[in-house]
Amino acid sequence: MWRSRKQPPLPPSPAFLLSSFIGVIWNEIDPWPNYVPRDTIGWSACDLLQLASQMATLSGLQPLFSFGVISDVQYADIPDGHSFSGVPRYYRHSMQVLQRAISKWNDHKRLQFLMNFGDIVDGFCPKDKSLITVQKVVKEFDRFNGPTYHMIGNHCLYNLPRSKLISLLKMPSIHDHAYYDFSPSPGYRFIVLDAYDISTIGWPPGHPNVLAAMQILEAKNPNSDKNSPNGMVGLEKRFLKFNGAVGKEQLLWLDDVLQDSTKNEQKVVICCHLPLHPKAASAKALLWNYEEVLNLIHSYKCVKACFAGHDHKGGYTVDSHGIHHRVFEAALECPPESNAYGHIDVYHDRLSLIVGLPSSSLLSLPLRSHLGIESEAVGLRRSERGTLPAPRVDLGFQICRLLIHLGCPAFGYKYCWVFVILKLKDMAKLGFGGRSMLPRKSNESMRMIISTVIGIVLGYLIGISFPTVSITKLHLPSNIVSYIEDRNSGLTTQTLLNHAWDSANRNRNTSTSNTDDTPKIYVPTNPRGAERLPPCIVVPESDFYLRRLWGNPDEDLIVQQKYLVTFTVGYEQKNNIDAAVKKFSENFTILLFHYDGRTTEWDEFEWSKRAIHVSARKQTKWWYAKRFLHPDIVARYEYIFIWDEDLGLEHFDAEEYIKLVKKHGLEISQPGLEPNNGLTWQMTKRRGDREVHKETEERPGWCADPHLPPCAAFVEIMATVFSRDAWRCVWHMIQNDLVHGWGLDFALRKCVEPAHEKIGVVDAQWIVHQVVPSLGNQGQAEKGKAPWEGVRERCRKEWAMFQTRLSDAEKAYYHSMGIPPPNSTVT
Repeated sequence: MWRSRKQPPLPPSPAFLLSSFIGVIWNEIDPWPNYVPRDTIGWSACDLLQLASQMATLSGLQPLFSFGVISDVQYADIPDGHSFSGVPRYYRHSMQVLQRAISKWNDHKRLQFLMNFGDIVDGFCPKDKSLITVQKVVKEFDRFNGPTYHMIGNHCLYNLPRSKLISLLKMPSIHDHAYYDFSPSPGYRFIVLDAYDISTIGWPPGHPNVLAAMQILEAKNPNSDKNSPNGMVGLEKRFLKFNGAVGKEQLLWLDDVLQDSTKNEQKVVICCHLPLHPKAASAKALLWNYEEVLNLIHSYKCVKACFAGHDHKGGYTVDSHGIHHRVFEAALECPPESNAYGHIDVYHDRLSLIVGLPSSSLLSLPLRSHLGIESEAVGLRRSERGTLPAPRVDLGFQICRLLIHLGCPAFGYKYCWVFVILKLKDMAKLGFGGRSMLPRKSNESMRMIISTVIGIVLGYLIGISFPTVSITKLHLPSNIVSYIEDRNSGLTTQTLLNHAWDSANRNRNTSTSNTDDTPKIYVPTNPRGAERLPPCIVVPESDFYLRRLWGNPDEDLIVQQKYLVTFTVGYEQKNNIDAAVKKFSENFTILLFHYDGRTTEWDEFEWSKRAIHVSARKQTKWWYAKRFLHPDIVARYEYIFIWDEDLGLEHFDAEEYIKLVKKHGLEISQPGLEPNNGLTWQMTKRRGDREVHKETEERPGWCADPHLPPCAAFVEIMATVFSRDAWRCVWHMIQNDLVHGWGLDFALRKCVEPAHEKIGVVDAQWIVHQVVPSLGNQGQAEKGKAPWEGVRERCRKEWAMFQTRLSDAEKAYYHSMGIPPPNSTVT
């Protein structure tokens, strides 16, 4: 709620007076749009703000650049037909829509480029005419006086393989990938996604991306016809054969581009044939992994809009992070003489979408400003747009006063001069006040003099009639104030402004506040799901520090531990764990994972009362680690020890170990093992003549490369120590269902670089592996086998499964990038 206080009268500025004078003598000026309706009774403040925004455009503001948009032409030289849902499709007319669009865009003069959102030919196009048809459509695009950036749709891939399409469409991509980016202006970046990266269409038979797509469809779509959504509900309907997904490699590329855009302070527009948001399109039209893509997009603040095609009816929404999602209507479904194309004017703070709608039934769509995307209907199915009489000038003054009264003085003052000019023009023609002070046939010089004098006087009167109001006195949500004060924060949002006007009205009309009057908070930069919280209350990371139930929270922690050590334990090993824990100083948080369900018995040890206990019967340490050691939970700890229970630590000192790890730059390490029957690999064997070693010699034929496991870049998983950064990577590599972790030790090198220098064994602090198969006894006897035998068999199976998964993932990546895969991935 704001309160105005008496301010000194505002003197008219020279610019104000000059503007009034110029407006009078320039008889051609008409700052009011000819399509603004005369009757504005009942307009909201946002309607008035929209009107003011339209006048601002007319006052000379020019876009940074403009570009054309069209989607789903789907041309085919065949008779008209219908979609599966019965919507008419005009296969030949769609070419005429494209031709009219190209002509319109060329006439525009200021369009820098075009964006084609895919499906330029239809799947019903005779296959023997596919190439000719694609070439015919591309030839039309080539008529545009500038570049065209294409996307590949499913109908394109029904006709030609992606390698051929990429060549014909001159896409700036290599290795048959259809994703790329470009920057038409220093402040903007466009990212084009390949929606059929993972797909059953377009790739050669047997391609890894085809196999991955089939695996998804088999898991998600129960129908034999994978284009059928029968029996599927809700968003599950997107798992259809004519859709696809963005692959992992493309996601990594997208992450890099968004990171670079953030660094360069660029606003980003994402373009994709398949829609990315379920509220902007039908579930049957969505990208398979739209959630994964949105999560990545939402982790950056630079993305402002996502444009798409595919869903022919079109759609629009604004997501929880303020990103605009606009799905363009299909040119294919325009009845004769109607259009579905447009262009977008790009400003530093907004996008203005000038669209042609496909049918008169869509003319009722709201075309006023939506969250920074302004829309104006053009190319409608009318012979002419018509010209409405100019509104009364007095109404203009009322609008300005109302804008100021509603807490928007900047707009009110800025546009009063427009109405001053109109008023002066009327006065000059009709006489002051509508009465004939001068003859109607008076000469032009006298009219000019009178108009100038009136402009000066009227300008001064207007200046002193409105109190000065600071917009900061209106308690808007923090992100709105941030936008007003810093135009670089993103695109404007009319929805948020609506909220602000409503709040202003409520605060102005009531003297007592209540919860309904409290301005709402929305901070897009907060972590996902926390946007409604003020930033200073958001705590994205946690720890295992124990807190008191009383006293001052600031005094809870006498010591904030810098390191974390975890043991996965059974009560039978209590004495060994007791001895081990005593080797760790007060700088360590102790966390015990109990696989036997016995926790309270450990209270016989004093240190146990300060430890963290987590219990789940018959689970392994990697099961616990995946679920309880998320990188954001252990972010406070510099190093994380994830150890077994059967380790002898007589010759081990944890603080000294940390010093050596830091000294030698080890990101992943383990203590050296005393040679005994528990030694499996030469790499982990303790060497008595050095502090640390990072490589070894193994048995002949075991190491294909001296810098690869098990000769280097290798430690075992029984007593591994991770740096905070290394653990963040390793945690993501741990498979949720492979609970034993076998094979993980050979893959740890993926998380540090160079691995043979960052992974090593600390010889000066060594331990003994006691080889107590206690966890094996938690298995189940089956088919005459002892419990431990079943556990060991599961371990071997998991190792093979992990090898296969990692190998397949790497091969798919290298193939997609056109890079020959290495000879060996894992051992």
